[in-house]
Amino acid sequence: MAQTQAGSAGELRFLALSDLEGRHDMVERLVEADLSAYDCVVYKGDTPDPAVYKKIRKARSLAGSAWQERTSLSILGDSDEVREAFRKAVEDSAKINSQFARIAKRLPVYGVLGNSDTVPTRIAPHLGLEPVCFEHSMVMLHNKVTPFKGFQFIGYHGRVKYRDENIIEAPDLMFDEDKAREDLDALFATTQAQRTVFVTHVPPHGILDKVNDDWVPYAVATYGETAKEGHIGSIAFRDMALKHRPLLHTFGHVHERPGVEKRNGTTYFNGGALGETGEVEEVIIRNGEVTCRWIRLEDL
Repeated sequence: MAQTQAGSAGELRFLALSDLEGRHDMVERLVEADLSAYDCVVYKGDTPDPAVYKKIRKARSLAGSAWQERTSLSILGDSDEVREAFRKAVEDSAKINSQFARIAKRLPVYGVLGNSDTVPTRIAPHLGLEPVCFEHSMVMLHNKVTPFKGFQFIGYHGRVKYRDENIIEAPDLMFDEDKAREDLDALFATTQAQRTVFVTHVPPHGILDKVNDDWVPYAVATYGETAKEGHIGSIAFRDMALKHRPLLHTFGHVHERPGVEKRNGTTYFNGGALGETGEVEEVIIRNGEVTCRWIRLEDL
């Protein structure tokens, strides 16, 4: 991957995006933008728009349906409309993946996958479509330390598994909290905290992760009592960030809680959903200080 002239040694400048909702038209603006001021692009998961089948999953969860009746494969057979929504999700994700590949010819693209990326990667063959291989367009950060310009990225795919879920469809995108804690504790032990950027799809529990009140019953139905106040982030991510204090933890997933918080030397940044706002996230790290802001795609 080509590298542009951007930040100096000890400085890192990047754009980040997540929760794209299939908006390849928006991502095309990023492809066409002048990115010479940045060192890389960071993708934090969820290319497709899951709105149609998410409503079905919510209804089945609130009705007390077992996890087997809430899987993507089960929902896939609900109706022709739902099947078409899945097909569109795969096709939109394939277009976005090709756009990432075009960006990667100019500067590095790093990424983790989100829970909705199950559809283009694992469900696509059930629709007679080729699975989308994001590994062809970006360097995956999942469960490893990736050095870059004197900093280290640590990444983790997916979401916390549901309380009654037997992970079968996409075990790499739906994680067990204890396993994530074990993995991340080992990774963070090898890095310098104040030169580490933690990249995940879901937030840490209790930090920029609260869903709106009307979604709380669904949160409890899927995650249990840990979500009774509306917080659906990962407890493992929270524990590891608080213990190891990375310079930055950046994530998405909870669209309704974009924002920036600083705690104990760590900057937490929920960038929100590009597909809803048309904005990408700009992160600048200079002399140990992190600044974050949103930029409209047309202003790049």
